[in-house]
Amino acid sequence: VSGQKINDAQGRIEGQLNVDLDNELRAIAKLGYEAAPESASSPDAIAGVTQQPLRQTVDGSLGIEKSVGKMRYALTGAVSHDFYGDAELSNGTTVSQKDRNSTLYTATLRTGYQISPALTPFTEVEAGRRIYDLRVDTDGFERSSTRLGARAGLELDMGEKLSGEFSVGWLREAIDDSRLPAVAGPSLNADLKWSPERGTTIGLTGKTNVETTTTAGESGDILYSGRLTGERQIRANLTANSALGLDWRDYTGSDGHDLILSAEAGLTWWLNRYAGLTTRVRTEKLTSNLPGRDYTANSVYLGLKVQR
Repeated sequence: VSGQKINDAQGRIEGQLNVDLDNELRAIAKLGYEAAPESASSPDAIAGVTQQPLRQTVDGSLGIEKSVGKMRYALTGAVSHDFYGDAELSNGTTVSQKDRNSTLYTATLRTGYQISPALTPFTEVEAGRRIYDLRVDTDGFERSSTRLGARAGLELDMGEKLSGEFSVGWLREAIDDSRLPAVAGPSLNADLKWSPERGTTIGLTGKTNVETTTTAGESGDILYSGRLTGERQIRANLTANSALGLDWRDYTGSDGHDLILSAEAGLTWWLNRYAGLTTRVRTEKLTSNLPGRDYTANSVYLGLKVQR
């Protein structure tokens, strides 16, 4: 084990409440809180610091799902607020990150038609508004933006064998400042689970995120994240898991891009139904056509997993 020592404490807590209002109407509420330092792969990571700024996120959503015959409708409103601590420089001074604090409000309407109990194609439209706490940042740019998105996809429900959904579409955030181009691109999302045999689960997830920035003259980027996971129950109290990850970051307004490859393997020894000791090893490599971005990180984790 060599290289620079990094202290990287992070955590997340979240809850979900499902309420069946009647046979054809259901409400879903979610609330979460996350705290983590700025990632080393973030375009906004600051060089020459003893500690990256702490990013805290409070998010919540409320959705209503309604079935009318074979039609399926869902309306979801969501709010996510990000706020940042100061960056601590190696010379002992701090740099405020308050101009990065923002809140994203979104509303999503989904309409689907159940062809069969196993297949439900759907369309989805999304509208939102990202509002920065500071209307004008320290470099004189108005960073607030308006979000619009549209997707088409398919829900799968084949019992324990295969379930989940995937969709493709387009996502765009237009920034208020006319000097900055809109962040826009294809939207790819997936959340699928396949069980080839009892005790084994293969998962495929994909996400598309707009990453904003307060770097002068830059709009941000779109990050595409894909993850292939495997989980195997070796014994009643021992579970093995592995994952392969691929991320692609496309910078708006330039030909800059990042490629992030990762792999990990781990074990969880369950003490009881609700808690287990977990460990994993992980390697991650970022390559970029932008200077000073490349790195390789190897890590070992030991922790406690709690579920209820």
